[in-house]
Parts: sequence; C-alpha cells; structure tokens
Amino acid sequence: MQLTKINKIVNLQDLIDKSWKKGHILSKDKKVFNFFYKNNNKTFNILTTSINNKLNSFLGFIPVSKFDSKNNKRKDICFIALWFKKKNANTIEILKNFNYLINLKKWKAICVIGINDNVRKLYIHYGFKTSNLYHFFSKVNKFIKINNKNLLDEFNFYDKRKMIKFNHKNYKSSNFIKNKYIKNPFYQYLVFSIKSDTSKSIFVTRIIINKKLGIKIFRIIDFSGNENSILLFKDKLIKLASLYNCNYLDFFIGGEFKLKSFAKKYIKSSKKRFLPIYFEPLINEYNKINIAYKKNDLKMNLTFFKGDGDYDRPNIIN
Repeated sequence: MQLTKINKIVNLQDLIDKSWKKGHILSKDKKVFNFFYKNNNKTFNILTTSINNKLNSFLGFIPVSKFDSKNNKRKDICFIALWFKKKNANTIEILKNFNYLINLKKWKAICVIGINDNVRKLYIHYGFKTSNLYHFFSKVNKFIKINNKNLLDEFNFYDKRKMIKFNHKNYKSSNFIKNKYIKNPFYQYLVFSIKSDTSKSIFVTRIIINKKLGIKIFRIIDFSGNENSILLFKDKLIKLASLYNCNYLDFFIGGEFKLKSFAKKYIKSSKKRFLPIYFEPLINEYNKINIAYKKNDLKMNLTFFKGDGDYDRPNIIN
C-alpha cells in the first residue's frame, strides 16, 4: 500500500465524478483538490483500491502537518475526509486501507468531521467516540450604537504580513492558521484576537451572505485557544458582527468542551429554531454534522470546529 501518485489526479477526479457525485468540486477543480490533498510534488494524501487497473475506492485524509509541517511532525493529527467506494470494490481491501492509514503514523488522534449513520457504526467498531458538532448562534442587534474606531481598536487583526506566534495547548499553531486560512485562495477569512483576552485566543471567521433568505452571518469557522473566550467576549463578537452588518453570529463546536456553558450564553440550534448549515447550494432545513474521533494521546483535549478537516471546503467556485 502506498499514497497515490500525482500523475493519477485525472483518474481520481474521474472516480469522484462518476462514482461519488457528478460535478463535485474536487472532480472539476485541481486547485481545490491540491490545496486539501496534495502532500508534496510526488503524492496525494489518498489511499485507493482498484480492479483491472481501474480505481474503485477513495480514502482521503488531511494531516494537521499539511498546514503546519514545521511544528506538528511529532504530534500529528489525522482528519479523514472523503471516503467512498464503487459497488465492485472489495470491502476487505478497503478496510485494509483504513487500517493502513490508522497505523501510518503514531497519530495523536484520528478524527472525522461529517459522517453518515452507516459509517458511524464502523467507527464505533474501531473504538471511535461518536458525537456531533453543536450549532450555536445569537441574533445581532444592528441598532446598537457603536463607535467603529474604538471597537476596532479592541481587536488585533492578522494577515499574511502580520501574524503573532502563540503556544496554545491544542494543535492549531500560528503556522496552521496562517497556511490554512490567511493564505486560503478560495475564501477571505477574518482572523483576529481580542486585546483584552489574556489567553490570546485566535478567531477565524468569514461572512456568509444569502440573498435568497436575506441574511448575513458572521460565522466562527475555526478557533485556537481557550474556548471560554467565545463565552467571555460574546458582546465584543456581537458588536464586531454588527459592524459588518450581519444578522447573526454563529459557530459549530464539538468534542471535549462544556456544553451547558455554551447553551446558557447562546441559542442551541434545533428543529424548531435553526440557521442553515449549508449555503453552496442553500439547504434551508435543520441538519446535524456528525463527528467521530479516537485519541491515542489521552492527555490531549480535543475540541472541534467547522473548519476542521475539509468541512469548510468550497463547493462552488465563482
């Protein structure tokens, strides 16, 4: 078993288009494909099976080290991304690939963001803990009086030229944030910290606009630091969202965190009251994002956000 070579990209994209989803962004756009899966100049972080020299299964994964090669070689975490098979694929061979991936490195953890109920049973069988990302939101009062200059002075904003180095206990370093989000070629993320926050937590956000629903969401896509900062500085985040004329502030969080604390401060999404998760295309109904994870380093605390793995990957390139 070995990682898929670069010269197989056409075969991989053809497999996705014909056997996973017609017109899927990964089957059409090499730039998106490379950003998430290209390992180096020779291979992709993809394992496959084939019959008669034709690919019939795809197991893609995204190590944290893909976006932070300097700091995460020893404490690498694996995020399994796209995994599917054709009807003629040998299930035993596919599971061999899965076992190969699990043992490819001494992973600190193996995680999956976005799984269906059938695959969930498989992960449970392999000792994974399953749960979901909880969706929290708050309505933004756009009529509150804000001194724009004074408000902006309360934040540190980062770009390609300016990014602080920090040493949070989680796996998302300054290099990771910079390479995955600040240098992201598809979305414009707003990356910042709050000056009065002693934990120096980093917020990764982007603004989602849907003209059909007439809403604008200030969404926290990813986060590095102490999750309590999302609670303690809610008012500042709401004001910043208001400054960008957003109707809502929202975020997704899962794993090892204090659910009750967040439910006291924010509205927890439910069938009766929710914001859409998916906008490319828009699916205006209640949905959940299922997750699975297995820690090999039991001392590590794992908290997940929507940006983990490839879950904030674009589905449409304008």
